[in-house]
Amino acid sequence: MIEINNAPSIFGETKNRRSKYVGLDALKDSHVSFNGYGIAEDEIITFPTRAEFDQNPGKFIKTIPTYDGSPNNSALILVDRNGRTGWFNLSVLTRIAYEPDPQSPGDYKRTDIDDFRKDMRLMNDDKERVEFLFGKQLQGGQPVMLWAPEFGRDKDDAKTYRKPTGDYKENVPYVTITVADIPAAETTDDTTSEAPARSRRSRS
Repeated sequence: MIEINNAPSIFGETKNRRSKYVGLDALKDSHVSFNGYGIAEDEIITFPTRAEFDQNPGKFIKTIPTYDGSPNNSALILVDRNGRTGWFNLSVLTRIAYEPDPQSPGDYKRTDIDDFRKDMRLMNDDKERVEFLFGKQLQGGQPVMLWAPEFGRDKDDAKTYRKPTGDYKENVPYVTITVADIPAAETTDDTTSEAPARSRRSRS
């Protein structure tokens, strides 16, 4: 059950980096990927139904600057995570990985992590993706080993942020995702499920 009046605070908020509730139309804008609030292996994430969302359309989605002082926003949606209310990072829906490019030695090309994300990337924006996922569940599957860009920290006018270094790390585990409709027998008032398993080693 998604308890909109018991939403947890957003990790990483500061005096200058505050999250705010927004409506569904705000997801028409471009949002930047950031770490955290992904999906773990074997975790089940349940999105609100359209009816649930429409009852409180201003209580399910938040945006937050991608980093302190950033002009870009990242977006999260309130979901059920293995029976507990929590946030989910919408950039996880379109996350990609990399692999060596055989046509250009020393270079890397983007590659889809799974078919679900491949389909998500064909949609226009996060609004369309969320509308598709109303009343559906995501399940974290077995990680696949791919490459990931490495990031370094730069400082500019007292702002700390991350940017690609041009290097890539091999054998990075990415959690795969499958999607399904919420089972008909599942009730909306079941709050007895265990807390989601946490993984510090896999990307989602």
